[in-house]
Amino acid sequence: MSSMANSTSLLAPAVTRSLDLNWAMPSWPSRSSRRAIRACPTTGVWHFLNVLLVASYPEVRMKVVLSVLMVLFLQDDLYKEGVAQLEAKHYDEAESAFRQMIEADASNSKAFEGLARVDIARKDYDKALEDATKSVELDGENGDAHYALGLAHAYRLDFENAAPSLEKALSLNPDNAYAHYQLGLVQYKLKRYDQTILHFEKFLELKPDAPEAPQVRSILKTVRS
Repeated sequence: MSSMANSTSLLAPAVTRSLDLNWAMPSWPSRSSRRAIRACPTTGVWHFLNVLLVASYPEVRMKVVLSVLMVLFLQDDLYKEGVAQLEAKHYDEAESAFRQMIEADASNSKAFEGLARVDIARKDYDKALEDATKSVELDGENGDAHYALGLAHAYRLDFENAAPSLEKALSLNPDNAYAHYQLGLVQYKLKRYDQTILHFEKFLELKPDAPEAPQVRSILKTVRS
């Protein structure tokens, strides 16, 4: 996840190919296809595709498979576009990309996670909490969603709820350096200095030259004394 604030604030930074087919590929997946995708999130999509491959009616099967793949490719492209616009601080364009994802599939966890990141960049922390919570509800295994939720809580100075969200993010992605950094800050605010040391040391291991490193070393010196 990209950085979301400078080091002086509480929280810091954080192909398709044409196919030779005898029939026209649908311009957009049908409503039933989108429902099927929502019923099979993440790796479930691939299980769903495997079922289709052994199903009857090969013409229908191929159309549905391509519809599913089209949604996946488009959603991935829109997410990347949203993140790029967010990192460029083009917040309206980033929001537009993430909302297009929701229009295609209202149960896309990453779309709401992206919106939460836009909300945080705009300092609308109540909206960030709402969007991040929705993202986690849609996919509890989305580590970035838990990270965004932790940030939303922390920016609202709700450190007690920020800590478990950031801990969950790290359980899903232990090498998320900035999740360690943010959790170290949160635990410092909660005066849980053993946890501050643990997560700050891991942050320095992963990002020894990060802009936040001097601040982290200074806090470590304080809590160890």
